[in-house]
Amino acid sequence: MPPDDIDDLWSAIDDLRKGQRAMLVSQGRIETMLSERCEARLQRLRSVEVEVAQHRSDIQGLREHRSFSRGQQAALVAVGSMLAGILGGIAGQVVPHFLGG
Repeated sequence: MPPDDIDDLWSAIDDLRKGQRAMLVSQGRIETMLSERCEARLQRLRSVEVEVAQHRSDIQGLREHRSFSRGQQAALVAVGSMLAGILGGIAGQVVPHFLGG
């Protein structure tokens, strides 16, 4: 093989090595960037999961409060009905007495 061909071959090999190094550096940058993005997304996802859990807890608390309020409302309606019946009965007996019945 003539010396020029060997020099051309080594030059081509050297160019391939330089290209390979450049690709490896670029690949390393891409891997770093993707890793950072994934880490940021993981942190956001965890934050959203915490917020969702808090919202679920808040909603459950509101449901329990609503149920308690409905129970109080039913009790107040029952007491009001009972008092209306009692007062109506008293009024039915007292009014005729005052009106001369």
